[in-house]
Amino acid sequence: MPKKSKKIIAVIILIVCVAIVYTIKAVIGPSVMGFSTQVDGKTKGYKNAPVKITEFIDFQCPACAVGAKYLEEQIQSYPELIRLQIKHYPLEMHIHGLLSAQYAECANQQEKFWSFHDLLFSRQSNWARLVNAKQAFDQIAHEVGLNVDNLSACLQDKKITEIIARNKTEGAARGVRSTPSYFVNGKLIVGKQSLELEIQKYLEKN
Repeated sequence: MPKKSKKIIAVIILIVCVAIVYTIKAVIGPSVMGFSTQVDGKTKGYKNAPVKITEFIDFQCPACAVGAKYLEEQIQSYPELIRLQIKHYPLEMHIHGLLSAQYAECANQQEKFWSFHDLLFSRQSNWARLVNAKQAFDQIAHEVGLNVDNLSACLQDKKITEIIARNKTEGAARGVRSTPSYFVNGKLIVGKQSLELEIQKYLEKN
């Protein structure tokens, strides 16, 4: 084979290898190499963070809004300490609990979960008292840049309701009875005040 042909083949192989490496980084890089906000869409924080929290929430729960603000402050102050995963646990006592979870899960399908999550909680006192909160949720969807057609189809998709139901079933099986409930490295912690005490233990160690 002529030297020129060998060089061309070598260049092609090199290009293919580089393309494969970048593809792998794009798919698994964030969760392996550092800070991630898109593992399952509802997880953020360093993979190897010493404090791993799974939180079961109801977006209409006032205590969940307070807890969310506290956790965000802790993550910003100690970004390598906490890895947070969110799971749905809408309570029957809240008339917008399920619908808000459906909107948040549909936002997750468009990789906008955390933006939607933050606005839901920051405006909770406004939409929670409405008879029909759909317009408020649609406004948030517009602000975070969700595709309207995809959102509409998603809200009608039974798979979304099934995801929420599975989250709630899992929580109940693990002992969740109210929100917010947190599992800190597997240990069930109920309420923000108890969560603060638990996180403080880890802060004192580091």
